[in-house]
Amino acid sequence: MKLKDLEQEFPRGIPLRPVLTSQEFFDFIRIEKPTLYHRFDIDLSVARNQQEFKIQGTFFQILKITQGAQIFVKFNEIWNQKMLFDSTQLISIPFYRFFLTNSATPGATVSIFVGDNITYFPFIRLEYTDLSELNQKTLSPLTSNIQISRLTLTTEPREIKPNEETRRGILIQNMSDVNIVYIGKDNTVSITNGFPIFPYGALRLDSEKKLYTGAVWGVANENTEISVLSFYE
Repeated sequence: MKLKDLEQEFPRGIPLRPVLTSQEFFDFIRIEKPTLYHRFDIDLSVARNQQEFKIQGTFFQILKITQGAQIFVKFNEIWNQKMLFDSTQLISIPFYRFFLTNSATPGATVSIFVGDNITYFPFIRLEYTDLSELNQKTLSPLTSNIQISRLTLTTEPREIKPNEETRRGILIQNMSDVNIVYIGKDNTVSITNGFPIFPYGALRLDSEKKLYTGAVWGVANENTEISVLSFYE
């Protein structure tokens, strides 16, 4: 089911949320092949000046980079502004190639993960906004409502976030490529009763209908770093 088909079936301005059967969903996945991804490692001991990588995607993620090393990336065209990457991070941007620049840093490497995801039109709400009206509104800076933190989980339960009534969402990412972390609601969490987040996996504790503002605890079978992205009012 394509976007144009939905627009013909429903008048503009009405939120669309059609429901597909299980078979229709699997047929959609099989035919559209929505996810392509690639991981590769780059030796940063060799200097590069805007080396072109002919890889396309819609997101670009640094999985690992040696401490103290940094790379500069330009997406799509060589005259675009360069972006600095010096830690594990993820950005969403459509691109068909990128250019990489780095100074020679002995012993340093970077692991890059890129992928391409199509939009699942049958599962999203399509709403039409008057952009002229939107532009008249004063919007608060996005960074004022987002908090990003890093911490290490150990074999002893550790509080990741306390109860926060103003919290409107939380995303926890496992930064290890080998370890599993386990999430729970209090200090009784363990590797046997906690919810697992597998290597490089993430857990989101919110939805459109329900917000979880309670405490979040975590534990791991050995020291493991996690990244926590929290949204507030």
